[in-house]
Amino acid sequence: MRFVTISALGLLLIACGGNEGPPADAIADTPDIVPNYRIIPDGSQIVVSAEQQGEFFTGRFAEFDAVIKFDADDLAGSQVMVRIPLSGLDLGSADRNDAIPSKTWFNMGRHPIATFESDQITQTATGYQAQGSLTMKGLRRPVTLPFILEDRVGQTVMRGQVDIDRTVWNLGESPWDTEEYVSHTVSIDVTVVAERM
Repeated sequence: MRFVTISALGLLLIACGGNEGPPADAIADTPDIVPNYRIIPDGSQIVVSAEQQGEFFTGRFAEFDAVIKFDADDLAGSQVMVRIPLSGLDLGSADRNDAIPSKTWFNMGRHPIATFESDQITQTATGYQAQGSLTMKGLRRPVTLPFILEDRVGQTVMRGQVDIDRTVWNLGESPWDTEEYVSHTVSIDVTVVAERM
């Protein structure tokens, strides 16, 4: 009766157009994971937050999907992969939304999807954590997402939060790579409602 997902996974944006061959963040269409949970879209969300010139703002992804295999009694055999279409990101302002598909920020034409793939899921004093890799803009970087689980009737809710440094994925190239304009730290809050298959 447990479930996990990340995305993590999520602050995820991507960019980089041009004819440079296959995207570095391309992933298999059918990952080698046999899922035992499915996401319920109603109530599931990935929210990102940061500061722009001293003003706090939040954004949301319209959708995401995940392949989830989780068993609290077999954490070694548990695994998750999350995909987030970046075109569904709404950062709460027309100016920000117009900028994010560009090469400077997310170049969605070349890297339209952000992905999180877990390497290890372990138990902690307060819940669990998923260690894995977040791929954006063709760059694969390690991320650890702490999360807790809440059991409901017929459902499990996962809640997790992690701060990432956007510059590690080259999100916001010069002159936007300083904190003068947008904070380097971006918070990702993940809520996933799921049911056992």
